Amino acid sequence: MNGDRWEHFAPEGCLGLRGVGSSKERAFEQVGLALTATMIDPASVRPQGREEIHCSAPDDERLLLAWIETLLGRMAVQHLLFGQYRVRIGPQGLQATALGEPLDPRGLDPRLDLHRVFCEQLRLIRGPAEDWRAEVILRPRGLAEADDGGS
Repeated sequence: MNGDRWEHFAPEGCLGLRGVGSSKERAFEQVGLALTATMIDPASVRPQGREEIHCSAPDDERLLLAWIETLLGRMAVQHLLFGQYRVRIGPQGLQATALGEPLDPRGLDPRLDLHRVFCEQLRLIRGPAEDWRAEVILRPRGLAEADDGGS
């Protein structure tokens, strides 16, 4: 049985994304689906278009950051929504194919404003069962300033 999955968790004032996969690549795919799921059920996204995505970074955690930031950018700026990802990671970085459709804001859950979010914490770890876990915490912009201004 394939244990690949995505999850959301809720650190205070933030939204956590977790992707668990049988490989590093599967964990990246799953955390991408967790991002999509903040707005809509990824299974409902029709594979009408294909985007090729390339990211590189000096280490795996920064590669995870580049991946999430690239997806956020494609979703927010190009108004695309993805329901499937195929990720390959090698010496040249991450290469992925994302399948999806144009973003229609009428059917979306407004929990995540793509223009006003940033990645706060990232973790990529290999678990004891030889699985990989990619975690990202997204914080709405302005929340940190509001938290600091209350004293």
